[in-house]
Amino acid sequence: MKDFRYNAYMTASDKLIDVIPETIKRFNKYFSDKVSVTIFGYDKLEEKIKTKEIVLPSNWSFISMGEDRGSEYWVEDLHKAFSSVDDKFLLWFIDDTWIDSKVDIKTIDKLCSEYIDEKTNWFGLSEGPSKREHTIEEEFDGFNIIKLAQYARYRVTCQFNIWNRERLLYFLSISGRDSKNMKELFPDGLIDVWWKPGEPWHWEHYGHLAAHGDGYDIYAFDGNMTVKTLDDVSRREQ
Repeated sequence: MKDFRYNAYMTASDKLIDVIPETIKRFNKYFSDKVSVTIFGYDKLEEKIKTKEIVLPSNWSFISMGEDRGSEYWVEDLHKAFSSVDDKFLLWFIDDTWIDSKVDIKTIDKLCSEYIDEKTNWFGLSEGPSKREHTIEEEFDGFNIIKLAQYARYRVTCQFNIWNRERLLYFLSISGRDSKNMKELFPDGLIDVWWKPGEPWHWEHYGHLAAHGDGYDIYAFDGNMTVKTLDDVSRREQ
């Protein structure tokens, strides 16, 4: 059996092309250079790959989503992209995810496979879920497997997660440019929204409210099994 049973997908925008070589380097160094990673990106990134300004390692490939029309088309483009793959469960992360320490992928693979199924939205690998309301499902030496509460914040995120693809597609399907503003759908004061439908920030906030009490499980790690990443990569000096 492979060390890691899940294929990985990274979504990329033309705006953050400059951070992508380091993202790739760190993934292969700290996660694995044997995991298959597909980039869903746009035409400018495709051109840099073709001209070898950006060189993809052998475990990485690229699929173009066409022209980068702006952030409000993000949901629409991703829904089309993820509709084209066959994976039942998949690892998804975004272009400015810089992993910062070695990851125990064999343990992650074994334990995630025991929890994630059709009744799961996703299994979180980053530190974020451990900071939200949760219960401990299983205890280990140095870490736990936790389950987010049905009304915890950020039950939908762009973080480093293993997704049930059908649930990812569902949340993408309800939050595109034609979706209503959340202030029309949810009680006043629940959350302030400045982002346009279709943008990643709107998708996260809309999605986490849509996922409240949905009955699907969300699991994650806490402690030393979480994938450590650097914050604010897109605002760093290159």
